[in-house]
Amino acid sequence: MSKWKRIFENAFRDFEEVDELEMELSFYAAASTSDIKNLEDSKQVQLTKDLKSMFLEFNGISVKEKYWGRKNLYLPLSEVMGDVEDYIVNSGNPMPPETELNSVVFFAQQNGYAVLYGMCCQPFGEFEAGQVLVLDHETGEFEVESDNLEEFVSNSWHCGLS
Repeated sequence: MSKWKRIFENAFRDFEEVDELEMELSFYAAASTSDIKNLEDSKQVQLTKDLKSMFLEFNGISVKEKYWGRKNLYLPLSEVMGDVEDYIVNSGNPMPPETELNSVVFFAQQNGYAVLYGMCCQPFGEFEAGQVLVLDHETGEFEVESDNLEEFVSNSWHCGLS
């Protein structure tokens, strides 16, 4: 089994609500190098080595829950460049400056994009490349969620949709 799937599946098993919510997960097929290049070109940023390797291993994770049905927990690149960008533009929520948004590549979500997690791919302000940031939809500010992708993926807290 590949590195990122193994780390996520271990965290998923430790998620307290897996049995209660009758959760099932599915990994999407790997992203292509051309899909990754398209994302990098559109955001004018280089993905970190870890984020790129995760996308090359799987291009998102879908989770089915008893109450909410099936939703994407880790986002496929098509959703990153489509629905997430539309949400940021049209949500009416406060957002950080475009230069900051373009430095972050969102890859996971909870609660219908109310919580968006992204990899800082280009340093800005107090944030360093390689940190996983969370976008606060109420303030439009970033905060550090994890110091690196492995720490984020291995945390069972990030296995739920709500």
